[in-house]
Amino acid sequence: EAEPSGVSTALSALAKAMQWQRAIHLFNQTQLLWTLKPEENHRKAQKGKEEDDSWEIIKDRSLLRALGAGHLWESALFHFQSANPQDAWNLSAAIWACQVAGQSVARELLSEHLRQHQRRRSKRKELRLLEHLSKLSDPDAVQILASIEDFSKENRWLKVAGGEKGQILESIISPGDRVLEVGSYIGFTALRLAQHGCEVVTIEADPLNAAVAQEIVEMASLATMDGTGTRGSQISSRVKICVGRASDW
Repeated sequence: EAEPSGVSTALSALAKAMQWQRAIHLFNQTQLLWTLKPEENHRKAQKGKEEDDSWEIIKDRSLLRALGAGHLWESALFHFQSANPQDAWNLSAAIWACQVAGQSVARELLSEHLRQHQRRRSKRKELRLLEHLSKLSDPDAVQILASIEDFSKENRWLKVAGGEKGQILESIISPGDRVLEVGSYIGFTALRLAQHGCEVVTIEADPLNAAVAQEIVEMASLATMDGTGTRGSQISSRVKICVGRASDW
C-alpha cells in the first residue's frame, strides 16, 4: 500500500541521491494508483489533514528537485505553477532547477518574488532595509555596507558580519581568493568580500533573502567607482548567488 508518509520518504531519498528518473517514475506510479482507487485515497486523507498536507508539500518539493537534477527546468516551472507557487520552498526548488540548467529566468523569479512581498507590504526587516537603502543617492559598495551596518544598529538587528567580525574577515582574505559562503542572508558578506576582490559563490535557501541579496548586489553594480577604486560592474560579476540547500549544489 502506498502510504503518503512512505512515498514522501522515498521521494526525498531519491531526490537527495539525484536519482531523478526513479523519483519521477515513483511519483507517476503513485498518482496513477490513487486515481484508480479514489475511495482508498479518501480514506487515507481522513487520517488527518496534517499528514495529507505533509505528503503534498514533500511531494512537490521532491519532484521539483528531481526535475531540476535532470535539467528539466521547463517541466519544473510548469509543475511549480500548477502546485503551490506561494510556497517559498517550492519556489526555492523551482529557482534552483532553473539555475542548474543555466537559465536566466531564475533571476526573474527572484525579482518577482521580491515585488510580491513589497506589494503586500510585508513587515520583514529585510524589506525595511531595502527601503532604507533606496534613499541613498547613487551608492557604491562601501556606502551600502556602511548603511546596512547603521540600519542594523539603529533600527532592527540583522545577522551580518560587520564591525570587528568584518575586520577579522578582511584580515584573512586576499584579492583573487575564491570563497564559498553557505547562507547568503542579505548578501552583506558576499558584497564585502567581492568589494575586496574575492570571487564569491554564496548559497541561500530562503528565496526572499536571496532576492534581497540580488537586489543589494545589483544596487552596488550601478556605481561607476567606489571608494577603493573598484567599478560596480566588477563587484557584481564577482558574486554568484545560488538558491537552494547546500546539498543541492
